[in-house]
Amino acid sequence: MISKLQLGGNLFGGKIPISVGAMQNLIYGLNLSSNRLTGEIPVEIRNLKMLRTLDLSHNNLTGSIEVLGELISLVELNISYNSFCGLVSNTLMKLLNCPLSSFLGNILAYASDFQRQIAWLARKEAL
Repeated sequence: MISKLQLGGNLFGGKIPISVGAMQNLIYGLNLSSNRLTGEIPVEIRNLKMLRTLDLSHNNLTGSIEVLGELISLVELNISYNSFCGLVSNTLMKLLNCPLSSFLGNILAYASDFQRQIAWLARKEAL
């Protein structure tokens, strides 16, 4: 049983396969960073309910990150330097409290109390 999958830095291209959702034994981490992945995050990723760490940084991924809000066990999320856009749910906002999480390099809006959250993000960046 595979509980952690490290595929970062391999220059893989194409879309994240929908079969990633069948890897429900992934608990400790999925690292697909620093590849050449394109397209949107497949909705099937929502099946990874036990996943604690997800790194999709430094790819060419697009679209919404809304589906990541269903990964209720996540404690670390790095989606930096992609082309994601859209709203960040309150669930995902909680991950920004983790110093290891990063949403940098994307155009995202925050779902509630926009001005308060922008001020909070500015303080976090200043640290």
